Amino acid sequence: MCNKAVHGAKVSKEEAKEIIMLTERLNRSFPVGYSINFEANKDYAQQEFVCEWEHCIERFPLEEEDKGKELSCHVFGHDCPGGLEARKLCDRNINDIPQNRFIKNI
Repeated sequence: MCNKAVHGAKVSKEEAKEIIMLTERLNRSFPVGYSINFEANKDYAQQEFVCEWEHCIERFPLEEEDKGKELSCHVFGHDCPGGLEARKLCDRNINDIPQNRFIKNI
C-alpha cells in the first residue's frame, strides 16, 4: 500500500489507517531502547522508564571521547534524543532504573 501511494496511486482511508496501525504495532514490538519512534514518550513514568527518551536511546550515538560528553546520557551513555537542552535539564543517573523492572514472575 505504501508503495502504491508513493507512486501516485490512490490509497483509501481504510488502507491508510491499516498502515498506521501496522506501524504502531511494529514500533511496540521493538525492545526498549531500540524503537524507531523518536517522539518523546509522555507515558514514560507509568511505564517505569527512566525518561521520555529511553524507548529509542539505543538508536543514538554513544559518547565520543574526542567530542566530550555534554550530550551523553548519564544513565545509558548514548547521546540524548531530546537534544542538548533536554540533557542539561536531566538529573537522572543509573540508580534511577527500578531494580525489579525487568524481573517478571520468577
